[in-house]
Amino acid sequence: MHEGEALPLGKADMTLSNVIIEMTRKAFGCIGIVDESGALIGLVSDGDLRPALTRHLDTATAGEIMNHDPITTKRDVLAQEVIHLMTARRKAINSLFILDDDRRPVGIVRLHDLLRTGIA
Repeated sequence: MHEGEALPLGKADMTLSNVIIEMTRKAFGCIGIVDESGALIGLVSDGDLRPALTRHLDTATAGEIMNHDPITTKRDVLAQEVIHLMTARRKAINSLFILDDDRRPVGIVRLHDLLRTGIA
């Protein structure tokens, strides 16, 4: 699990150009959108971003394009269960946020990293 400064996080009022910068810097293919208390309120993935690129990058915001109900998990969930959660959908989830009881991101895992460990 990646933690701390490695987490790709931003606010709903971020411009898409800043979303792209943060997603590129952190290289998880997504950015978690948090409210003032630090709770996760949405997620912008590469897949959300591509259709939005037709908008003006300096005025469109993360809050306008984010997924308001991203799939997440808690820290105490077993790795095999996380892999199943990430792969059970028609399109696999590449990165998944780990949340505390107050919905604040405490980590992020990549499917590739989990599979590389040989757990699955």
